[in-house]
Amino acid sequence: MAAAFRSELSRLGYKEGSDIVIEARFSRPNTPDLETMAAELAQMDLALVVAGALPFALEVRKANPSMPMNRPG
Repeated sequence: MAAAFRSELSRLGYKEGSDIVIEARFSRPNTPDLETMAAELAQMDLALVVAGALPFALEVRKANPSMPMNRPG
């Protein structure tokens, strides 16, 4: 999934490292580090959070309730 995401960003004209910075976090759902990683991301000045799974998106929202959240489709 990460490779496809990066490929699509490139196709759209974004260059990682100059136009966009990707802060990747990987965790299995319901593990102790999930909450910690979500809190780290929620404290960053990010324009977008892409979550591969609903539990991670919900943890980010819990850590920063004011962060906008949309679901695809």
